[in-house]
Amino acid sequence: EYVVNNEKLEFFVLFDFAKGIVFYPYVENSKVRNSKDRLLWGQCEFGEDKLVVNIDEEYRKFLGEDIDKITFLREIIE
Repeated sequence: EYVVNNEKLEFFVLFDFAKGIVFYPYVENSKVRNSKDRLLWGQCEFGEDKLVVNIDEEYRKFLGEDIDKITFLREIIE
């Protein structure tokens, strides 16, 4: 989920092996994925303990124009 100003936006992530990674809004019981509904799209760089998403310029408005990468760190949960 993504939280801004105490408002939550639930999303899900799909890995597209031809294109990278796509973030879509989560809609319960919906299997429809329309490209115009994409929140974010980017190319992935995989590391042993992290995933870096280089955000496509067209989708930078979602997080802010000045954000061009997102880094996800691996965390082991026991």
